[in-house]
Amino acid sequence: MRKIFFLISIILLNACAIKKEKNITSTIIAFSEKYQYQRNEIDPYNSKMFLYNKIVIKSTNEDFILTNIISIIDLYENKYKKKYTFSKYITGLLNENLLINIKELDPIANPIIFKLSSYIIKEYKSIGLLNFKKKYLITKNNFKILCLNKDIKYDKNNFLTILYIMNKNNYFILPPSDFISAKDIDYNK
Repeated sequence: MRKIFFLISIILLNACAIKKEKNITSTIIAFSEKYQYQRNEIDPYNSKMFLYNKIVIKSTNEDFILTNIISIIDLYENKYKKKYTFSKYITGLLNENLLINIKELDPIANPIIFKLSSYIIKEYKSIGLLNFKKKYLITKNNFKILCLNKDIKYDKNNFLTILYIMNKNNYFILPPSDFISAKDIDYNK
């Protein structure tokens, strides 16, 4: 009986160890399917559920754009559907092989243009992803919430560079308006 229990526990542990973190591309594709299903039932730009899904993409002029996924899905539907499958389109955006012009995005989505902060990039490269996550992410109510450290300047480029790094490492981040510790950020700088 002990041997059987031991074998079952080893099989269960092995199954847990094989489980991989979800790819951000598959997350966006699943989100897109949910959005297409609910498109006629709600206004995606005013629904709080959809506004939480922000993504950082590279623009054509070496800047980066923070926008919501709905605008990326709509851009695909209106412009790129004939050229790419949705999976290739999203993968191209996330790998920076496909660059978007800010004028192509719907202004209702309030896209924010920014440049990467060299300070944050250097810090990320020196401390690595694990320590970077420990410094900038906390878990609250089973959600991963970005929390800026008090000794970092609360300017637009630093904060958005952190969002970019976390997006590149398969993390979605809630928008800045939902962060208590980030409410003093000046987005007009």
